[in-house]
Amino acid sequence: MKKVESILRTLGIGRHYKGYDLACHAIRLAIDEPSRLCNMKKHLFTPMAALFHCDERTIERNLRTLIRRAWDNNPEAMRQVAGYRLLWCPPVSEFLSFMVDYAMEIGPMLEAKRGRK
Repeated sequence: MKKVESILRTLGIGRHYKGYDLACHAIRLAIDEPSRLCNMKKHLFTPMAALFHCDERTIERNLRTLIRRAWDNNPEAMRQVAGYRLLWCPPVSEFLSFMVDYAMEIGPMLEAKRGRK
């Protein structure tokens, strides 16, 4: 899904961040099964830790760093993706939630644009 990478680039996040692949994977997992957002440690971080050969805390820390960088780079873009007024840098749970919502919302629009070309 290129839409996830596209959204992250809009936020000023590139592949050079450790959390980039983690964020892409977490967002894709949650798009496939939105109920994973209810207990992220158990349903997202634990399976990802096994896949990426690290600890759940490492995953959460790298995602927090990535979110902080996105907020520092372009808070207005993050507000636009969130769809509501963010007053401060969002926590991991909120970030993943609005990223999944945004990706699911714009996904059909991107597919329609590709079909027209």
